[in-house]
Amino acid sequence: MVDPNNRREGRTSPFRRRFWALMAFAIVTAVISFHRMFEITARISAKQEVTTNNNGNGSKEQLYALGLKKGKKKRPSSVLNNVSNSKEVTFALKSNLCPSRVRAGSGGDGGWWLCSSQSIPPVGSDGDDSSCVVYSFGIRDNFSFDHYLAKRGCTVHGFDPSPDGLSSKAKYEQNNFGQNGGKAVFHSVGLGKDGVYEPGKVPFRWPGMGYLADSNTYTWKLKSLPTIQDKLGNDKITILKVDIEGGEWDVLSDIIDAEWDELYMELHFYPGSFYLFETANDGGLNVVEAHHMSPRAQMPEQNVGKVDRIGLLKKLNDVADMFWWDPNGHDNQCAEIYFRRKR
Repeated sequence: MVDPNNRREGRTSPFRRRFWALMAFAIVTAVISFHRMFEITARISAKQEVTTNNNGNGSKEQLYALGLKKGKKKRPSSVLNNVSNSKEVTFALKSNLCPSRVRAGSGGDGGWWLCSSQSIPPVGSDGDDSSCVVYSFGIRDNFSFDHYLAKRGCTVHGFDPSPDGLSSKAKYEQNNFGQNGGKAVFHSVGLGKDGVYEPGKVPFRWPGMGYLADSNTYTWKLKSLPTIQDKLGNDKITILKVDIEGGEWDVLSDIIDAEWDELYMELHFYPGSFYLFETANDGGLNVVEAHHMSPRAQMPEQNVGKVDRIGLLKKLNDVADMFWWDPNGHDNQCAEIYFRRKR
């Protein structure tokens, strides 16, 4: 029985309620911020390494600082003068291939730019949704891009083995795309080298999928692009979208060899070793690889061999024209790049 003379007994004081509310808020904030804090710490450590090995000339620090700025940035003419062993590739911006763009899907993550009149056939143009086939790799819980295209007559195949992706299957396949719409089909496999990977064994590359290593908490099945096309019976893909958090480098050779009209892909680059610049003459993209840090600060490759990123990008540049690119709004070591196959 509660003593009426003891008002604190049997209930929580306002002070304690405020205290626990503040504690809960602090915990949630810490969890949300962990990813960003980890990235910043890594970059600060890399900058310290650059300063230590710079010998006082300043150019390497300047180069690293450029890698931290958000948005597109011009490349200073002297920034690489004192950096050895650099490689680079430049993608010219062929804006005439896409004079106007529309946003397909959400304005942030999950949405992508689409050429307003050229990327897909008009809605209901021939009554055959097989004339527009879309492969979308990397969905998680945002598939607004996929549904945008399904509503415009495309057959969209979405692929994602992660927990967030699998939990989106029912909503992804909802059949409400209208009279002239196509369809969206979900596949619980990921893009990679053919195989079944036990928990923690998916070959992540850092940065990118390394941040999401805890997503591989159970067995994942990965399939190569040729295997998937053969199974689905698609010799040609209208739009190939790839956003697989660093896993793109191990499948880029297959992507280059595949038949597609347009490729939308987010590329992830290691901070402190790769730098993205906007070309001064046409707004294109210049990717520079410059290894100027000590060996212990070089790129860690978990469970996989090293890959020649610049070499792969040069091969892609040979077969496709870039018609747009955007730096990632949250991480300037990532960029969404849009290509149209050369004819």
